[in-house]
Parts: sequence; structure tokens; C-alpha cells
Amino acid sequence: MARQHRIQSIARRAWRVLRTQGLRGVWIKLLDVSLHRRLLVLECPVDDARSFQRAGLDGSVIHGFLTRAGIDDYVAFRLSEEDDLNPVASSAPNALREHVELRLDAGCVCFTASIQGEMVAGVWASVGWCEVDYLRCSVRLDPQAVYLHDLYTRPSQRGLGLAPGLIGGMAEHFQAAGCRRLVALVLPENEASLRSLARVGFRCVGRAGYWGFGSLRWLFCTAPGCSLAPPP
Repeated sequence: MARQHRIQSIARRAWRVLRTQGLRGVWIKLLDVSLHRRLLVLECPVDDARSFQRAGLDGSVIHGFLTRAGIDDYVAFRLSEEDDLNPVASSAPNALREHVELRLDAGCVCFTASIQGEMVAGVWASVGWCEVDYLRCSVRLDPQAVYLHDLYTRPSQRGLGLAPGLIGGMAEHFQAAGCRRLVALVLPENEASLRSLARVGFRCVGRAGYWGFGSLRWLFCTAPGCSLAPPP
């Protein structure tokens, strides 16, 4: 039953890609699972991101940092709606909960937005280095850089300015710790995230990814102050 569900989920996503991105999009997806994966490296000075006011919505948006007490709420938020930008939507709750716990244990920080007590958006951040699941490696940055990752807004709440507000709040937090720039890795096809980050002040400074087959892979990164390394 689980295998049939996974096959049906893959078929639905393949149809969405063909319908929205054409044959070129399907070809890129095939490369993703075989020979080549790539992400855009975006960067923004902390001062620029911090200048953005957190989304207000008449005071209905509450920001905060994720704690262990809120892990169940985060899991429910990430599994609540399935779409092409939410790769964890087909994950088992226990597996996602364990993944979140490992992130917190590693020192990662998650800044969230809630409306009427319900979590609707979140972004993770790491200083110095972090594992990149999509590339199956880790990204290494200089000590004054913050790596923002897994920025996600529930589809029904997009267009409300939640993402810029989250990034602005995260920038304020890390500026106090002496960090000077924010770095993000984004799929070139993820136009929604690219637009949100551009509004805050992010610009593309390079590409990161790999070429290879199976366990044989060549990692590359063209962005200054950023490198990729095999997983520990």
C-alpha cells in the first residue's frame, strides 16, 4: 500500500511538472535523480534584511523560535498541505519529528510565524555549516555568514508577506551575534522563493551542486566564501 501511494505521488508530481514546466522541466527532474543537481547561491547583507518590518496583518501574526515543546505543531504544519515546493509532505510524521530534533541538537534555529495559534510559515538557520539534504553534502561558510534553509510558507497563506518578515526577524537575531550576511541555496525553478528573497535584498552570487553517478560525485560551488563538502 505504501509503495502504491509513493508511485501515485510521483506520478502526480511528474504530471504537474510536465503541465507547468514542459518537457524541459521533466528532463531537469530526471537529471536530478541521476547525474546532476544544482542550486542557486543567494546572498544578502544582514543590514538590508533586518530593515524589513515583520509582517503585521493587523497584529495577527505571532513570531517566535521553535522549541522542543513546539515540534509536534511544526510537524503538523509541514505535513498539512502537499505541493511541489514541500518535499516533506509525503514523509512519515515520526521521521520528520526525528529530523527536526536532530536539527535542534546540531544547533540549528527555526523562526516561525503563526496566525490564530496555528503555525503557517517557518525558516531554519545555521551558522558556519549545515547539511544540504538535496545535494547530499554539507555547505561550509565563513563564521560571519548565516545559512538560511527550508524556508516554507503554507500555500493557503502565501502572498501575505510572511517570508520577508521571517527573514527580517532572523537577520535581527543573528546580527546581534555578530553575523554580517545571509546565504541561501534555492532551486532555479522555485520562482516563489526567488521572488520572496529578492524582495528582501538577496542576489545571486553563484551556483552549487554536483555531477556524478551513484557514489561517484564531483561537488562544485562558484560562490565566494562558500564551499561544499561530503557528509561527515
